[in-house]
Amino acid sequence: MMRVPGPMQLAALPILTSAAALVAAGLWQAHDFEAHRAEHLASHQERGAIIVAAIQGAAAREFRGNRYQPGSLATTLEEALGQFDLEWLSISTSDGTLVATAGQPMPGADPLHQFEGRITPIQPRDPSRRPPMGDHAGTMAVVGTPLHLTLQVDAAPFNRRLASDRTRFAMSSALIALAIGLFGAIFWIRLRAQHLRSQLMNERLEVESLERLRRVGAGLVHETKNPLSVVRGLAQRITRTSLDAERLQATARAIVEETDRTVARLDEFLLFSRPATLRRARFAVRPLFEELAELIEPEIEAEGASLHVECSGIEIDADREQLRRLFLNLLLNAARAAEPGGNLWIGCRRVEGRLQLVVEDDGPGVPEEIESTLFEPYVSAAEGGSGLGLSIASRIALDHGFLLRHERRYPRGARMVLEVPEP
Repeated sequence: MMRVPGPMQLAALPILTSAAALVAAGLWQAHDFEAHRAEHLASHQERGAIIVAAIQGAAAREFRGNRYQPGSLATTLEEALGQFDLEWLSISTSDGTLVATAGQPMPGADPLHQFEGRITPIQPRDPSRRPPMGDHAGTMAVVGTPLHLTLQVDAAPFNRRLASDRTRFAMSSALIALAIGLFGAIFWIRLRAQHLRSQLMNERLEVESLERLRRVGAGLVHETKNPLSVVRGLAQRITRTSLDAERLQATARAIVEETDRTVARLDEFLLFSRPATLRRARFAVRPLFEELAELIEPEIEAEGASLHVECSGIEIDADREQLRRLFLNLLLNAARAAEPGGNLWIGCRRVEGRLQLVVEDDGPGVPEEIESTLFEPYVSAAEGGSGLGLSIASRIALDHGFLLRHERRYPRGARMVLEVPEP
């Protein structure tokens, strides 16, 4: 009987599979998010470096000979503030003295959005060509160069890209989790359905087994009770009546015959119920068929029928004695079904790459009402038959891994086919 896993075992596999898939998907998503964040950060830092370089060039031109015009410098810083979307920028001396500023610094700003650089004022190559002091009207001197540039870029674009990535990450994670959940649910449903089918199959097989056992037991009781009743009646005749020697011997012979018949039926039942021990070997099929044909020839001739052997060049791996018993049962059934002038065939053929050993006759065939139970114990179409011959033959076939089945032969007759799988 097929072993059916329990509900907990069924649930464990989809749960573990789904959990592993969720962990793997989460790790992949986290890695993807970090990769995008690193890419955005690199782009952000590159942009900051470009802005610092651009302002350094513009501011350096404002500082000539360590002097600058505050108005012009303020204008340059305001223009840079708007051009580069900066929050705040400042220029201070090396000792921290503020020189100029534009915008408002963001309180608690992330250092990630703050960039720094140095400004070296442009010095004339020829000091003698410096303008006289009177030309410095409106300018201011700076002390402590190089100057220090600090700026804060607008964090909104960078934050928007990160927020977009987080949204995409959350949505894709939710979709992946949903897909894995659906997969796990479908997987569990399929396993559960398979579990129920297996359970139903086992229950059906158990019911069929019990029903078969009931029929076998009823058949055995019937096949044993009737002869014993006859034996009892014959024994009572001996004890209750005065019989002459001749009638006494006849009654004793009848008792022995009924006893032998009962023992033969019990032997058949034991043969059917006892597990077989196979002695497999490779042998040619035709000599076995010819041996059986010679063995049952008197019975076939008594029926006025003919037997044809049609097989050559075929070898199989099996227990020869067991197969001899199988085909003897089939041939005896076919011989009993034969009619005067009828024919029986025993042969072998290959159909679609499968080997088939066949026994057939052109008799009346198997009645439809017993066709579905033909290989069950104590089912027989022949009057006086034990009903175990085909059951024994079917069991021998199954013990070998072969399949014995019945086919209707047209226009009339029966065909028994033993299918032998070939390596």
